[in-house]
Amino acid sequence: MRSARPSRTSGSSSRSAWGSSRGAARTWPGAHDAAPNLNQFCLEGEGFADTKITTTPKLYVKFAETNVAQNAQTLTVEGFENAAELPTDEPNDALAAPVITVLEDQITPTSISITWDEVEGATSYYLRVDGRAGLASGLTSFTHTGLAYDSTHTYEVRARNAEGVSAWSEVVEVRTAQDPWRNVPTPVSATLDGGPWGGYEEKYAFDHKPESSAGCLLSGTVDGTANGTGRALNIDYGLAYRFERLEYYPSAFGYVRTRSRTPARSSRTTPPRRPS
Repeated sequence: MRSARPSRTSGSSSRSAWGSSRGAARTWPGAHDAAPNLNQFCLEGEGFADTKITTTPKLYVKFAETNVAQNAQTLTVEGFENAAELPTDEPNDALAAPVITVLEDQITPTSISITWDEVEGATSYYLRVDGRAGLASGLTSFTHTGLAYDSTHTYEVRARNAEGVSAWSEVVEVRTAQDPWRNVPTPVSATLDGGPWGGYEEKYAFDHKPESSAGCLLSGTVDGTANGTGRALNIDYGLAYRFERLEYYPSAFGYVRTRSRTPARSSRTTPPRRPS
């Protein structure tokens, strides 16, 4: 945005940062910053403190504290030109349509990652995800997170610069991986000898959220101490299973372990029966 330096500002508060008046308008200079630096909160000595993060021009005017129910305040800015150079969405045949590449080895049950080639002359890109356009940036990659298991999503990209935009790329359709817990049976009941710690429940060991410290099973106290290791976790699945493997996930707390019986796959080798 281009802006002329304001020639003056006027107001009618009882006092301001640059002058004072009582009941009549006065003229004061405003504080104009053509390139405000947003990086103002680094600690002393940090290397990032020398990095400038500039934004559009700003004009700062401050009125004194007053009772606005009793005192009217008016601000007039003169000599300001709003001459923003906004980008155009007109077709630009000089820009090639990007080509999307799906990172197949990075597809998970809840995320999809894609990249696209850098187009010569482009300054940024529009990304359309599942038919919704947005994300104009200079990046050439995108990771779509928080997705449902085994769900399909579409992606399109087009390049842009000051002269306009390219055609959209070909639509790419990608499917997330299947539910990783689809072959994991759910216990009928589970009890930890001595009970869990801090109000946590045994069911948290089977909630399929190993990355969450809020949903885990913490061992309780033994002989008045927090060392609750070595105690049995008794699990009743209600049926007879043969498990391919047993997976264990450490607790995110670090000083306590999470006991999580979450076999990734299971198969019945005999007709189901109730345990004796």
